Amino acid sequence: MMHNLSDYWRMHHIQLLANIKLFKIQKIIVLFLILLRLTSYSQSTDYKFSIDIENDTNQQYGYQMKTWELSRINNYQKALLLWDKDRNDKLPPSRKDSVLFSKLRPLNAYDYILSQADSFQIIMLNEAHHNNLHRQFTKSLLKELYDKGFTFFGLEAVSQMDSTLNERKYPTQSSGFYTKTPPFGNLIRTALEIGFTVFGYECSTKNNSKQREIEQAENIKKILDKNPNAKIIIHAGFDHIREDEGFGSWEKAMAGRLKEFTGIDPLTIDQVQMSERSSKTLENPLYRLASVTEPTVFLTDSNMVYVDPHSGKKFDIQVFHPRTIYYHNRENWLFSENNFYYPLKIDSNEFSYPCLVFAFKKNEFVSEKLNELLPVDIIEIDQFNKSDIGLLLEKGKYSIIYKDRTGKIDNNEIEIK
Repeated sequence: MMHNLSDYWRMHHIQLLANIKLFKIQKIIVLFLILLRLTSYSQSTDYKFSIDIENDTNQQYGYQMKTWELSRINNYQKALLLWDKDRNDKLPPSRKDSVLFSKLRPLNAYDYILSQADSFQIIMLNEAHHNNLHRQFTKSLLKELYDKGFTFFGLEAVSQMDSTLNERKYPTQSSGFYTKTPPFGNLIRTALEIGFTVFGYECSTKNNSKQREIEQAENIKKILDKNPNAKIIIHAGFDHIREDEGFGSWEKAMAGRLKEFTGIDPLTIDQVQMSERSSKTLENPLYRLASVTEPTVFLTDSNMVYVDPHSGKKFDIQVFHPRTIYYHNRENWLFSENNFYYPLKIDSNEFSYPCLVFAFKKNEFVSEKLNELLPVDIIEIDQFNKSDIGLLLEKGKYSIIYKDRTGKIDNNEIEIK
């Protein structure tokens, strides 16, 4: 029992000092464990520095694999440049094309697609696997399409092995291969937050190309067999949404097979053909003629959607994406009303250049093993962009990890309010 007040305060002060010492020890232990986890993360993830990607001579798939790895660290320009390596598509627009384009009527692609959505049960969009712009455009459509009754979202890139994705509400490193790219991960996060049921439909075996198209269509059909009235969005790679027949060894692409198996005619939307390249001289001649300033579709005098007749590929809609403009060394299409720009500066006395910066949602950072985490944004800071670069983040708490090429790692926590 305390005999007087001074005794009480003396004992309380001693206990307080002990707690402070204990807190400091606990904090040191926690920081040590975090750094240990960060080291493990840096050694186990696929996020490499652009210089190492470009100089890698042991890539199994050559330049294509390198473009995919560059897209993972949001290096859009270098991914385009490497994709165009050894390509020589320098074709001028013809006089006939120029006359035709002068008669076409441009419409905002976003508005036009939504105006057509009510007439279809299945909507399909494609992407080039190295181009994060295509993922961002698909993401921009999700909320309005959900409000129109589309509740299932199928992605070629999502692994069917990730059986808890819809319960977990965010992707991890195990959710797929291309999904490790931040804009792709954010596409999935957005779909789950809106309320979509997300599913993968890629074939499970390494069959020939024809069988792959068949199995993909069969996997989508399984969703319709269980949910006959379901309205579905499909996000696929390149030519899988083609509707023409007699397409090489495929005979029919996945879209054509799905129509064959279900009798449902999908709305197919091509994003790949009419997107910018690393050089204007390599761009589709019609794309150069269009010179659009927003995602655009073109209609003829008879209100038919214009699709490049020279490609021999059949789609319902072809989106012409504008060339990218850069703000703070970031692509303009990464900015949105939900994103906030968080500027970064690296202390050259602490870190060397180049330096990769990763942003993780705090709730995911706490819940998952670090080597399973999928960042919501990544930037590479080097001598060229070090004075004007930053992360693009929605409101919330984040763990930020810094990693330079020497292996030095650090982290801090921020909150975007």
